[in-house]
Parts: sequence; structure tokens; C-alpha cells
Amino acid sequence: MRGVLGSLEVGLFAQEWRPVEGGLILRGQEVRAFPPFAARRFFRHGWQSWSLTTWVDLNFPPKPLFPEARRPQADDPFLLEASEWWGSGLGALEGPDGKVLLLGALGGGARV
Repeated sequence: MRGVLGSLEVGLFAQEWRPVEGGLILRGQEVRAFPPFAARRFFRHGWQSWSLTTWVDLNFPPKPLFPEARRPQADDPFLLEASEWWGSGLGALEGPDGKVLLLGALGGGARV
């Protein structure tokens, strides 16, 4: 299925979805949005106040946090072991033209 966000037509995977003012609400155990552009950067939101929250270059994979003993207190353990960039609760993709697609998840422990 496909949804329209402003001037973007976005591929969607969700059990259900509906348009709302300024965006779309997707629902399901797992939902996915497939932007119609190759993203340059991803805004990664940290799990807590001392977790990494920043724009990251998608040409470079995440690096594990060292020392390993600090990992459980520093960030979501799943995110620390992931080979792709993820954010806790929210994230954003920046397209080649500088436009940003904001992504958010409202469930407790949700990842973007």
C-alpha cells in the first residue's frame, strides 16, 4: 500500500493506517515506511539522556560502544548490537534535496 505525505508518495507496510493532518498513523506489531528517495542521513534518537542523539551519515555503520561493560547503562542493548542505524521512539531521514521525513513510534520500547 502507498500513502501520501505532502509531495511524497511513501510505500507502507502496516496492519492498518490512516491519514491525519500533517501525516499518517500506522498501526501493527511491525510497521514500515519506504521513502521514495535514498536517504543521506538519519536522525538517531537515544534511549535516555546520555545516549547518542544526533544526525548520522548512512554511509558509515554504527560502531559498538566501548568498553563493553558500559553498554547496558548507555543505551538500548538491541541498538548497541545492531548493524544498522536505529532510534528509540523517533527518527528522521534526510533526502538528497534536504527534505526530512520524520518517523515516530509511540509504543513503550518502540524503535525506529
